[in-house]
Amino acid sequence: MAGAVGGAVVGSNVERNNQAPAGDHYQIHIRLNNGDGMTVMQDNVGDLRVGDRVRVADGRAFRD
Repeated sequence: MAGAVGGAVVGSNVERNNQAPAGDHYQIHIRLNNGDGMTVMQDNVGDLRVGDRVRVADGRAFRD
């Protein structure tokens, strides 16, 4: 599915997860353009914020 999720939107867990201690993993809930959803796990969220448009590549979410 690498790169196949153009235009998805990051869900509300990113904001909550930004406060987690270092070394934790983050569950990032993503709403796809077609209304479906998906969740990715990654070790940091970088500059992702709730409502950002993202792309998913190699199982990670990146700002689009």
